[in-house]
Amino acid sequence: SICSGEESILFAASYGETFSWVPNDGSLSCLNCASPVANPSETTTYTVTVGNGNGCSSEESITINVLDQNIDLTLVDNSGLTCIGTGHELLVPTGFDNYLWVLDGITFVQNGSDNNFTASIPGTYQVIATSTNACELISNELVVEFNPSPSSIEVEITSEGGLCDDEPFEIVASSGGNTYQWTI
Repeated sequence: SICSGEESILFAASYGETFSWVPNDGSLSCLNCASPVANPSETTTYTVTVGNGNGCSSEESITINVLDQNIDLTLVDNSGLTCIGTGHELLVPTGFDNYLWVLDGITFVQNGSDNNFTASIPGTYQVIATSTNACELISNELVVEFNPSPSSIEVEITSEGGLCDDEPFEIVASSGGNTYQWTI
């Protein structure tokens, strides 16, 4: 197997006098030599016919698997808005053997087989994904930000003269948040 865009040298290990390689699709450096360089754009089976000059020939085939590097390695944040103290669930597509998670282009924050990561600090994240054959793709950069937690909120109960049944009273929360949820 090779990565997309890479080359492989084919060897017809024979003492033949003539060599004929197929397919003739432009991916071989020569069709009548013992060791052409193959640069297939997709998985391809090559067949060589070797002749000895006495009318005898032998045929062998080899398949070169081309690993697809056209996988969309888009890094996404599945969390939406999050506050400090929580995490952003980051994700890239599966299909690789190793995922190296990088923060701000210099810090490796996770290395292994997980295609997801929980970011707990702000910064710019990116993933370098590799296969067992060392094919490598680099994801887009994703900026992770956290919403600040609201400052402490003070609650005050006000009433005229005390709390009595069926008497109205007012509960006031100091500023510090954008929304409030009251529970009785």
